[in-house]
Amino acid sequence: MAEKDAYSILLEASHGKLNSNDLYKGKPVNSVIEVALDAINELEMEIQRLNYIIRQKNKQR
Repeated sequence: MAEKDAYSILLEASHGKLNSNDLYKGKPVNSVIEVALDAINELEMEIQRLNYIIRQKNKQR
């Protein structure tokens, strides 16, 4: 079993090569949709973090 990140799993799934032995966050991949939703949530958190940094930089001007 190989531990993989969300984007690797989604890329393989998009090519029809999802391996049932793959692990995501220490658990077997049961649903590509769950992996995709988790990746979306992580991206949304990163966007919020970056927007906060931008706002702080703009306040300093």
